[in-house]
Amino acid sequence: MEREGAASSSEVNVRIPDASRNCFVCIAAKIILQCNIGRFDFLIKVPWKSRPGGSLRPGLSTGRQKRHAIVRDVSGIGCRASQTTRHGCLPNNGETDVATPSNKALDNKTAIVTGASSGIGRAIARLFAAEGARVIVTARRGELLDSLVREINAAGGIAVGLAGDVTDESHARAVVDAAITRFGGLDIAVNNAGALGPLMLTTDVSRDSWDTTMATNLTSAFLGAKYQLPALLARGAGSLIFVSSFVGHTAAMPGAVTYAASKAGMIGLMKALAVEYGPQGIRINALLPGGTQTAAADIMANTDEMKDFVRNMHALKRLARPEEQASAALFLASDASSFMTGTAMLVDGGVSINKT
Repeated sequence: MEREGAASSSEVNVRIPDASRNCFVCIAAKIILQCNIGRFDFLIKVPWKSRPGGSLRPGLSTGRQKRHAIVRDVSGIGCRASQTTRHGCLPNNGETDVATPSNKALDNKTAIVTGASSGIGRAIARLFAAEGARVIVTARRGELLDSLVREINAAGGIAVGLAGDVTDESHARAVVDAAITRFGGLDIAVNNAGALGPLMLTTDVSRDSWDTTMATNLTSAFLGAKYQLPALLARGAGSLIFVSSFVGHTAAMPGAVTYAASKAGMIGLMKALAVEYGPQGIRINALLPGGTQTAAADIMANTDEMKDFVRNMHALKRLARPEEQASAALFLASDASSFMTGTAMLVDGGVSINKT
């Protein structure tokens, strides 16, 4: 790019392709973008560095004095495929020293996912790994856990499995120790492990059934957080996610008292921790799935008639795919949700608002 004027802010004509009109990237700079899509006008203010001979190139100023260029769109001519990222089109100026942003939301992050052998947990682990995270996965079923680790590593990701019982405090500690030992620390933790518990009237629920469901869903989340939080604090920032349920928040169902109570408890736990650790930069949120295509959903709705009933409870008239819940978890784990904490985020297909 060449300057067109000698004023304090230089006018520079650039060409931006149609596909990049709302996502033009200028690297190593803070971008102020004002656009009017109808007229294809763009105003981008970025720091520039001077080059010998008076030309300019993008980059950060080396001293305290900064110079800026005002960049305006003048046409819609495209760029070469090699210069295109998902964020837009890089300037076609022949420069090779401009660092490009990663296309992966969790690059260089380390994440723990509990209950990862199947369902939502497995989908979360796969997506986090695909988005650049090193994942420590844990579950009781070692065989399924091993297959997940093989799948992630074969796809070019990095995964380590640690089979065990999330209600065992020593296991909760060991999982965090593995993250620190293998990868140097922890950035994200997803406490997803859970159980449906008995489906029966409250008067028929045994004390053992109550204790087991509470231990699996709520106590395990507490134990996980107890050891995850110091590791997150050591990083100076992090995201802690609890996978609860709409049943614990907006639509408790008859016959699911242990499940509803334990999942509601997770939301209370999340809010208390968000207040405690927000000042230290730790974001803590809960994901509240609606009906999702998992083994637990098949147990709850084990006939075609029941499956139809459950689907129709949702405003979208269907169940979620585990991958859809994983995408919501990715949002909570990534910088896309950097100002969110203490939030119980419903991803429930409208089941909590639908009355028909």
